[in-house]
Amino acid sequence: NSYLSVVGECVRNNKGFIDKFLGDGVLAVFLNETDALKCSTEIAQKFENINLVSIGNEKIKYGIGIHSGKVVIGIVGEKERLTPTIISDSVNLASKIEHLNRIFLSNILFTKEVLNNIPRDFELNYRYVGTVNIDDIGVSLFENLDGYAGSNKTAYIKTKLIFESAVRKFEEKDYKEARKLFLNVLKINEDDNLSKFYLKKCKIV
Repeated sequence: NSYLSVVGECVRNNKGFIDKFLGDGVLAVFLNETDALKCSTEIAQKFENINLVSIGNEKIKYGIGIHSGKVVIGIVGEKERLTPTIISDSVNLASKIEHLNRIFLSNILFTKEVLNNIPRDFELNYRYVGTVNIDDIGVSLFENLDGYAGSNKTAYIKTKLIFESAVRKFEEKDYKEARKLFLNVLKINEDDNLSKFYLKKCKIV
């Protein structure tokens, strides 16, 4: 409940609303992409405070997926129990992207559709993390680097170009060059879990 309280407050602070609680998950809706991204950053910063949200002495591990698209909002159920809900392929895709954080060991992922709708004057540190196949459709994904804190965030921003070059080489199946570049990233930022993920993939293929 302390975790849900933090998330709920962040959603409200950024002009969103919670459609439903999904066990340990939350489906939140925003009118624009910038508010959704600002909310994800605020949640990440709150979760850095172990005294605010924790399980014992450990920080909560979390994943956020953000996608932009049309949705249908309506009332579903039967006469004894009606509830408002959102139905959309966009919601389903956002959920699948959220689950990818568990594979990538990342925290905040968003799609190209989100990036395309961000105003040019909106300040955001991000990086391209690859294109994945979801339901036979290639989905380009990006990571919100503003979700990292302090010197850690600086390291992610510093290695952005090297990392993106490494991802491009991996997608071109130049695994030898990709591996070299990911190792260069890890020399600067040893906490970069996505680079570690790709390194393992380079060894396999």
